[in-house]
Amino acid sequence: MDQTFLNFVFGGFMALLGWLGKTIWDAVQELKQDVKEIEVSLPKEYVGRNDYKEDIREIKEMLKQLFEHLSTKVDK
Repeated sequence: MDQTFLNFVFGGFMALLGWLGKTIWDAVQELKQDVKEIEVSLPKEYVGRNDYKEDIREIKEMLKQLFEHLSTKVDK
């Protein structure tokens, strides 16, 4: 084979590899930006774990009182 042909093949392969690497690099950078946006919006849009636990505890207490009240009504 001619050296020029091998240089073209190797050059094309390296160009393809460079394009693939650049595409992957851009995708990773975009994902990093998306993660940063999620980190900022997460506390604003979603309920915190401790807040959720406290709210559920309050609901359970209210339901417990309601069931106790209903059970006294049934007994009469």
